[in-house]
Amino acid sequence: MDCNWYILCTKPKLERKVAQSLRELHIQNYCPINKRVQKWGKRQETIYEPLFGSYVFVKASKAQLSTVSLLPGVVQLVHNTRGFIIAPDSEVKSLKEFMKAHQNVRFANTKQNALQALQLAQAYLVDVEGTVIPTKTQLTKVLLPALGVLLYAQEIKKSTSRTKTKVGSVNR
Repeated sequence: MDCNWYILCTKPKLERKVAQSLRELHIQNYCPINKRVQKWGKRQETIYEPLFGSYVFVKASKAQLSTVSLLPGVVQLVHNTRGFIIAPDSEVKSLKEFMKAHQNVRFANTKQNALQALQLAQAYLVDVEGTVIPTKTQLTKVLLPALGVLLYAQEIKKSTSRTKTKVGSVNR
């Protein structure tokens, strides 16, 4: 049985319920859950929410698609004029690994092919010298071209050059 990763569109806020229903039917699925830290004044809370609202990835055969599309909470399988959209195994694997390693993940839709963008950037930067400016934050990015998505997560570096001083202390 040849199985591919398809994308299910669900009713709002029912991504986890649809994923649970698929697990009960022993159908492999993936609902990327983003761990995000929300701050309200002095208090902070960890929030777990689906990265892509109303979407769940499902690995199924063509025969299983009719069963999957009839599940409660499923609106439709994502498709275009050529048929259902198939997510490559490599991109789903990259998505899983990125989500496992990062939190506060965001995404942006991309239209341009990553290879074209890289070639264009390299063409402009031939024989150019520059200075690397260190920053306190670093952006980790993963491009998923077949899905048209760029994932990015910001990592905060701990600065070692700062010295600890007590606020309000006076040297005498």
